[in-house]
Amino acid sequence: FTKLAQREQFIVVYPDGIGRSWADGRGTSPASQEGVDDVAFLAALVDEFVQHHHADASKVFVTGMSNGGFMTLTLACRIPEKLAAVGSVTGFMGDAFAKTCAPTKAIPVAIIAGDTDPIVPYAGGELKGGRGVTLGAEATVARWAELNGCSGAPVTTQLPDVDPNDGTRVERREFTNCRSPLRLDVVKGGGHTWPSGDKYLPEGIIGKTSRDLDASAELWRFWTTVN
Repeated sequence: FTKLAQREQFIVVYPDGIGRSWADGRGTSPASQEGVDDVAFLAALVDEFVQHHHADASKVFVTGMSNGGFMTLTLACRIPEKLAAVGSVTGFMGDAFAKTCAPTKAIPVAIIAGDTDPIVPYAGGELKGGRGVTLGAEATVARWAELNGCSGAPVTTQLPDVDPNDGTRVERREFTNCRSPLRLDVVKGGGHTWPSGDKYLPEGIIGKTSRDLDASAELWRFWTTVN
C-alpha cells in the first residue's frame, strides 16, 4: 500500500500485533491467549491518527490478510462507527464469533479469497494446528449479506484474464440491493496469497498468487467508490 498511498495521497498505517498475531475473536491466536484486546488497541490507534495526525475520521478503511483478515472483519463487527469500509483477504469469520457479530450500522465489506487456499480453506471448517473453526468465504459473505440487509442474488462477472500464465481467474460477486455494499472476489485457482503481492513462500505451501487482480488497488477503488 505504500506506493499506492504516495500516489493517491492517503495515510497508511501498518500496526503490529502481539506475537505476530491478532486477537480476532477465534480465541486461538497468541494474542488471544495472552488476553490482548486488539479491538481496543486498533480503535485507539484510529483515534490517535484522527486526533493527532490529520486523518479524516469519515474515511478510515481497514484491511488485512489471513489472521489480519479475520481481525478486519472483527473490527467491522465491533467498531463500525469508526470505520468507513473494510476489506479482508484470505480471512473470514470464526464460526462462534460470527453468531455474535452485531454491528451498530451497515458497513461496506469486500472479501478476496482463493478457492484453493491450503491454509484457510475456502469452504471453511476446522483449521489445522488448533486455530479454530471458521466459516468459509461464501458463508462469511452470506452472514454479511444478512447484516447489511441484502436481498436477491449477487451479480456475477468474470474479470479479465490479465495474466494467462498464472493459473488463476477472478470471479466477482456483487450484492447490489443492500443497505451497504458487499462484494466477494473469488480467485479461481488462487491460494493463501495477496493477489499481485509478493510470493512470500513456495507455491507448494501457500498456493498460486494471482496476477489478474491487484488486491491493494482494487480495495482502494472499492472503498473510495462506496464512501
